[in-house]
Amino acid sequence: MIDLYLSDKYYSHWPEIKELALSDEPEAFEKLKKYALEGYGSHHSHRLRGPILIKRNRFRLSTPAFGLIRVTGADKIDVQDGPDVVSVKSGDTVFTNFITAGLDPSKFPDPY
Repeated sequence: MIDLYLSDKYYSHWPEIKELALSDEPEAFEKLKKYALEGYGSHHSHRLRGPILIKRNRFRLSTPAFGLIRVTGADKIDVQDGPDVVSVKSGDTVFTNFITAGLDPSKFPDPY
């Protein structure tokens, strides 16, 4: 999530985030929590109390994990991958790429 707030678009929030992180005040923690929730977010825009307005879908673009590797247990399955169909059989290793999935224009018409 740090890379989100270090990006050009959201960097203006970074000085306040650093200041809040050094504070022992309960209000500072609550505001940091709001920044974290905004960075995590969903696909809707949301306004927090105060001047912060950030598209809540940015966690989709700034994910802490880039994918997941699994070994399939199903005998055989066909997986739709965009326009392609991929046949997967038991014992195959499959990687799900969270970054490219989050940019799928059929699910996110304006992915950025």
